Amino acid sequence: MKSIKHIIFIILLMINSIVMLAATPSITLDIDTIQIPIGETANLSVALNNMKGAKALSINGLNNFKVVSKSSSTQTTIINFKKTESVNYNYTILATQKGEYPLKATVKYKGKIYESNILNISVTKASQQTGFAKNIFLKTVISKDKIYFGEKLILAYDLYTRYNVNSYGFTDKMNLDKFMVKTTDQDKLKGSYVYINGKKYVKKRVYESILTPLNSGEIKIPSFAFQANIATNDDFGFFNTTKPKILMTKEKIVNVLKLPLDGQPKNFTGIIGNLNIESNILSKNINYGDSTTLTIKLFGDCNLDNVDKIIKSNIKGFKIYESLKKSSEDFENGKYLAKKQFDIIIIPEKTGELVFPGIEIPYFNPTSGKYEIAKVKSFKIKVTGTMKQNNIANSYNNNQEELNISTLPVNNVITKEGNNNYFVIKINKILAYIIIVVIFVLLILLIVIIILNRTKDNINSKMRKCKTVDEVYDLFADVLKDKYAINIKAFSMKSLKEKINDEDIIKIISKFNNKEYEEVNEIKKDIKIILKKI
Repeated sequence: MKSIKHIIFIILLMINSIVMLAATPSITLDIDTIQIPIGETANLSVALNNMKGAKALSINGLNNFKVVSKSSSTQTTIINFKKTESVNYNYTILATQKGEYPLKATVKYKGKIYESNILNISVTKASQQTGFAKNIFLKTVISKDKIYFGEKLILAYDLYTRYNVNSYGFTDKMNLDKFMVKTTDQDKLKGSYVYINGKKYVKKRVYESILTPLNSGEIKIPSFAFQANIATNDDFGFFNTTKPKILMTKEKIVNVLKLPLDGQPKNFTGIIGNLNIESNILSKNINYGDSTTLTIKLFGDCNLDNVDKIIKSNIKGFKIYESLKKSSEDFENGKYLAKKQFDIIIIPEKTGELVFPGIEIPYFNPTSGKYEIAKVKSFKIKVTGTMKQNNIANSYNNNQEELNISTLPVNNVITKEGNNNYFVIKINKILAYIIIVVIFVLLILLIVIIILNRTKDNINSKMRKCKTVDEVYDLFADVLKDKYAINIKAFSMKSLKEKINDEDIIKIISKFNNKEYEEVNEIKKDIKIILKKI
């Protein structure tokens, strides 16, 4: 019995040897279509047969296409006692420019160079079945292609499909490093049904962001590869599978114009866009000692980032308390829309018919190309009632005899021991007020110092986590925005020098703009010096 097993084993070894001797190395290049319209994809494969350990695989002519995805697989087959071991490299390629392109693969195996067959690929003009005629396509949405430096725009991508799409996503990295980018969360992006040429589509917003250019001039928003996995069934309908579909977004060019300096108002805060203003006063008739509220709403296709206060100085005859109540950025009717609401509490300091002065807010209107003024008109407030005397000094002088207040100095405090074993301390009343105020001020200063130290520690902690010069500079810009109420990325160097009277800060901004920072530690060192001063 054992001898039979040995014989079978020897026969199998002989067969395997014959098969292995019959294995011939070869390389084969294949594609599912040799005519590809611009903007369409094709599946290209390279099979290395019986070349285990082959190196230096290359495909001449592949540089004329964009490789969207790449994968590999292995396969072993035996047909008529011939064994073939194959390593398959699969490419999804995108046609980008019209022309005739021959493709040939080469590989190095055991010191020899092997060449594949040649595929002559013809890239034709874009298919006539484009846009709304397709069952699935991607639309690039941009709110503006011409803006002024400091203005904002919306970039979005909408997927239209008549297929059941299981999943989707961008296969390319969203490289938008020429902009400050604020991306909308995926769970806030909406979908809907739409009809195009009588056909029903699912429209799904797959990406949306607010872009703020970092430089003037022409800025390119490149084309990105997007993959949608379409649900399919096998021939028998038993199993659900997916078929990937590669779509390309449309490249866009944004022309960013420099903001003119001629005619720029001194109190210009960087509002760029079409600004609208609404105001409402709660009541124009109040009693003395009461307050009224002025509500001011700013809204429009404009940048309101630097607007954190409406009234910049004191108004004679009134006490003013101002707060930002609402702030939002959105995308409405194909345009960027910003909103801010301020509530201004007004407390008159005297009775009678008082005039509250008008408010002027300068902004740059990109439609007219000029600086303009948004205004809140002046209005009258009628204050009735009797004014109360609140001056402590006057009250003290008028009632000194009645109150019988001692005027002893602090070192002449009188103490008296009573029958109930406690002390009675009599202190000058005005002196007590002063002591209380001093203690209160010292406590406030202590709290402010603690908060400032914690803020600096927090900033230093964030800075340590920054890995690039751009990340450190963005953090620096946020610090200066809190300190000076301006966005350093929205102003020219000339304007910044007028608004920031600090040569060290201006030096850092200038070095960054001129790309003089080569290492992240260098800019961190300079900024730490600034943080110690402010």
